[in-house]
Amino acid sequence: MMHLDQKIKDQSSSMAVESITVMLTAALREVSNDVLVFYDKNLHFVVLIGLEQPGDRAVLLKQLKRLCANLEQNELQGYSVWASVSKSYATELKNYKLAYRCAMDGLLYRAVNESSHVQDAEKIQFGWSLYFPFDKIEKLSNYMSNGRLQEAKEIISETLGENANRNVHHHQMAHIAKTMFLYMLRHANKTAGTDDDLHNLEQQFLQRIDFAHDYLDIENALIEAAKHIAKHSKPEDTNRLNPSFISQYIELHYMENLYLDHIAEIVETSPKYFSSYFKKTFGVNYVEYLNKVRLSHAKELLKDSSLTIGEIGEKTGYLNSSTFTTTFKKYYGISPSEYRKQNPNE
Repeated sequence: MMHLDQKIKDQSSSMAVESITVMLTAALREVSNDVLVFYDKNLHFVVLIGLEQPGDRAVLLKQLKRLCANLEQNELQGYSVWASVSKSYATELKNYKLAYRCAMDGLLYRAVNESSHVQDAEKIQFGWSLYFPFDKIEKLSNYMSNGRLQEAKEIISETLGENANRNVHHHQMAHIAKTMFLYMLRHANKTAGTDDDLHNLEQQFLQRIDFAHDYLDIENALIEAAKHIAKHSKPEDTNRLNPSFISQYIELHYMENLYLDHIAEIVETSPKYFSSYFKKTFGVNYVEYLNKVRLSHAKELLKDSSLTIGEIGEKTGYLNSSTFTTTFKKYYGISPSEYRKQNPNE
């Protein structure tokens, strides 16, 4: 499978698919006379190359790497050119589907930091070390509803950057980006005037993600989608007794003495009614929720700062280090100092 990606998305400079097919065929026939090239979709091309001996495959891989690099510098200099090579199969009709699937897996399961022009599907190493911080993704969703685009962009870059550091598979990175996109889309204002616009945005985004060249393409696509969704975000509800306002208020004020009586007053209702409403809406009682928000921030500070345990407790809303330590141990089974030892600052 050979895949091209236009470096600058400019329709006026795009080459016709037929011209690219002819060009690829001519270039590949310098490697082997037994070559057939078919256009698949989205600048994917299926290439069949005949080998006389199984051992010829290793030589072919080296030749393809040089060929892709040469095409990028010359005939196809406006494109990124890369390929995935399947295992060798006997030339029988039943094997064509197997070869196609194998080559596609090479594209899907390539590591996001893979720099080689050619992916050898035989050498795929499977892994599942994904990073998906649910608390931050929930913040991303809230930021979109509140028009805080810069904070949303920071979460997008941090989440995808961490997955890039872990060198996850391309299709895993794509899955994470799609999930984040749908979280953001929850707050778009669905009206007759915007439904078609948002539907088109979703279709274009999904296609762009599936055929992205590297993780930076995915990050740029997600940030551009966030800008577009922000234009259609719902204005903040004037009624403060709603989940979006409550979760945002807690996120912004968790480090304060946020007693139930105080927040009930903020949302202009009685403490008793607020307590009942909160449990029914969020599935946990108010104190449980507040502790989880505070402790998620405390975990970040324990890993990424040199503050003392007492200072971290104070910064996350606890009156003293004893209360902080007791609460932390209740939820995580270990003390803050033990957690810090297990998660040193990288």
